[in-house]
Amino acid sequence: MSRLQDVVQRGTHAARPAANTVAWGTLYYETDTAQTFQSDTTNWNTYSDGGSGAATSLPHTFMLMGA
Repeated sequence: MSRLQDVVQRGTHAARPAANTVAWGTLYYETDTAQTFQSDTTNWNTYSDGGSGAATSLPHTFMLMGA
């Protein structure tokens, strides 16, 4: 089971880990760009744009695996 700090992370864009090194569904908030991304274990997909306050629609829903 993943801990919350493992699947909800934050830091600079340069410090963002590779998408294939984190659990599927991991959220990463970039403190320097004010954007949030979600990993599908292959790519980081835009989760929110940081400006409108509305989440971007994704082809799948976020859920914690094993929760």
